[in-house]
Amino acid sequence: MADLSPLNFDPKNQEEVNLFKVVPPGIYTVVIVDSDVVDTKTEGGKMLVFTYQIVEGPSVGESLTDRLNIMNRSDTAQKIGLSQLKNICDAIGKTGQLKDSSELHGKPFSVKVIVEPFKNRD
Repeated sequence: MADLSPLNFDPKNQEEVNLFKVVPPGIYTVVIVDSDVVDTKTEGGKMLVFTYQIVEGPSVGESLTDRLNIMNRSDTAQKIGLSQLKNICDAIGKTGQLKDSSELHGKPFSVKVIVEPFKNRD
């Protein structure tokens, strides 16, 4: 629980700012503009987080985020994540050992965007 009383927050007095934009479902040409390895919620797990930028079509300039499980207690989750990484390498023509995710930056490939309804996990 968090004490919010110092904010004097009243939703009816708050201006709505919508900076979050949903890219319509479809196939987009993107390039990787940023990547990082972050810890998962479960101890010992790692995710490779990519930021894609759309480079063609009506949504040009918009960003997408992708998270790949590259180390996970679940063998299935890890296999899926590494398979997704392989698919990216194949799509951009990367062969040989991948030593740094920056080797994947700036090379165009296609991604399929699917928009799923928000599911509250409460």
